[in-house]
Amino acid sequence: MRTPRALLASTLACALALPALAQSSNKVAAEALFEEGRRLMSANKPAEACPKFAESNRLDPAAGTLLNLGACYEAAHKYASAWATYKEAGSLAQTTGRGELVTTAKKRADKLTPKLIRLTIEAPQQPGVVVKRDGAPVARAGLGVAIPVDPGEHVVSAEGSGLKPFSTKITAKDEGSSLSVQVPTLEADPSAVPPPAPSASSAPPPPAATTASAPPPPQGDPPGSTQRTVGWVAGGVGVAGLVAGSVFALSARTKYSSSKDLCRPDDPNKCSAAGLELRDTARSRGNVATALFAVGVLGVGAGAALLLTAPTEKTAVRVSPSLGGVVVDGSF
Repeated sequence: MRTPRALLASTLACALALPALAQSSNKVAAEALFEEGRRLMSANKPAEACPKFAESNRLDPAAGTLLNLGACYEAAHKYASAWATYKEAGSLAQTTGRGELVTTAKKRADKLTPKLIRLTIEAPQQPGVVVKRDGAPVARAGLGVAIPVDPGEHVVSAEGSGLKPFSTKITAKDEGSSLSVQVPTLEADPSAVPPPAPSASSAPPPPAATTASAPPPPQGDPPGSTQRTVGWVAGGVGVAGLVAGSVFALSARTKYSSSKDLCRPDDPNKCSAAGLELRDTARSRGNVATALFAVGVLGVGAGAALLLTAPTEKTAVRVSPSLGGVVVDGSF
């Protein structure tokens, strides 16, 4: 039988292991997506690489990932997306104390500024009307402001209940140009007639009451079977985390050692661009290794606690006297 202390220990172990497991899983997936994005960029396939970098950053936000995503957008000639991504990379680098990446992000964003195509949408203040750009609603504060857009065709629309909708297409193609769209006041739509309200007489009759026999009680699993299953799964995850953490730790050490050849002997903190990139990769993989080790330890601990505290079936024995001796019966 589990004691309250053992139950509390196993519950806390599981509560700590699950968030760490999710975070570690995100970091591993983010690293794999980042590497795939780099491979696709080397193969000159920015259209395929950009979604990989974007998903990698969603799972594990990092200034270095955003810089690669911005470079990917720039290679695909999506200058507005690249400019905004560089700005985001600079803000994140500033927050995390990566001064060298702040400078890099600013230089890249400033370089793209003359190439930006800006679109201004004007619209009257009309209650209930929603203005959209490429299907996304435009806030009232965004109207009348020149917003950078990527080259290509853009759709500006407006709609409101009981009003005739408006839609127009505009093509952005000349670098550094400015475009504008004027949304007119929407007119009432006579064809937009609201459906009649349902009357009480048309309401469907209530369903007839039926008598159903209660289903037989389900046969329960043996006591502790679910807890033991969770324990084995947690232990397996823990072992896998320890193995994966060892792999990432070895990879991080290798990358860091390689970066030393690209840094100044008298000042190891001054490295070439390739050296800085190797150190960023080593740091990222080191963080993943640390998270994996933490998950491994917590998983093994949680699995052991769950297995050791899982209840077992109770055995009931009854001994009765008889003419020939005793009769033993019961449940096991």
